Amino acid sequence: MKKLLLTISIIFAGCVGKPVSMGSTVPVGYDAYTCAMRELALSDYTIQDTDRESGFIRASKQTSGSFSAAFGETTWDQITVMIFENAGAQSLRVTASKRQKSDAVPNYTTGGVYVPASDQEGKPSDEGLATAEAILASCRPMR
Repeated sequence: MKKLLLTISIIFAGCVGKPVSMGSTVPVGYDAYTCAMRELALSDYTIQDTDRESGFIRASKQTSGSFSAAFGETTWDQITVMIFENAGAQSLRVTASKRQKSDAVPNYTTGGVYVPASDQEGKPSDEGLATAEAILASCRPMR
């Protein structure tokens, strides 16, 4: 039984994919922080954590419906923005990912053995990726 659960866990973990990170250089002094916050608000993301001093923003948007949540599984698109100075230039890095969290639930196909809770981060949805690209496009001023 343990081998079956381990095999299933490995199969699903392999399908998750990886977050996508992209970046751009913006002029020093340009307020990329305010621009990124505006773009996230326009895309209906909820700010989870932010620190203007360090140039960090993390926001998420729930993508799973109430049906999935009723069965203990919730999915979010997550965007992380980092703004930092590097060798006299200001860099804007945006990472898009999908976060999936599930509660421990009994799996009746395996005789009621509980499937463990999980919290996985992986490949972003198309909408999450489009939001990350929109932040980069909008927050890179014309030179």
